[in-house]
Amino acid sequence: MFLTQRGLAAGFTIFAPALILSVLLGWDINLTILVIGVLVIIYTTVGGTVAVNKTHMQQMVVISFGMIMAFFMIYRLLPDDISAIDADHVAGKMGRLNVIDFNFDLSILLRKPMLKTARTPVNMKRLKSSMMKSIRKNNLR
Repeated sequence: MFLTQRGLAAGFTIFAPALILSVLLGWDINLTILVIGVLVIIYTTVGGTVAVNKTHMQQMVVISFGMIMAFFMIYRLLPDDISAIDADHVAGKMGRLNVIDFNFDLSILLRKPMLKTARTPVNMKRLKSSMMKSIRKNNLR
């Protein structure tokens, strides 16, 4: 699945500019795809890989910084009477800490949507109330 997605992404990366160039300049689409493909191969073998690696390193730094900032924001936005440990216990009981699922069940692809595009805003008052009820119910304190 991953390799298929990467192959399609690489194909579209070459096809999109080839389509634009062929329409604007009146070139044959197959020839344009071939020329762009050859240019990409030459660029990559001459030194483009080094540039890509440096870009990936910079992206890793930005993403890591964002994750650290998000962690501290979440921690700071917890209500005063709910500790991080309480929130962790509630999240564990709700199954939100199960990052890796080793169950092999292909029917899950039919039940769950692949992309969740719309998210509802978090109502902090309702979230706090729900967490407190769960804490009391499960005697997590």
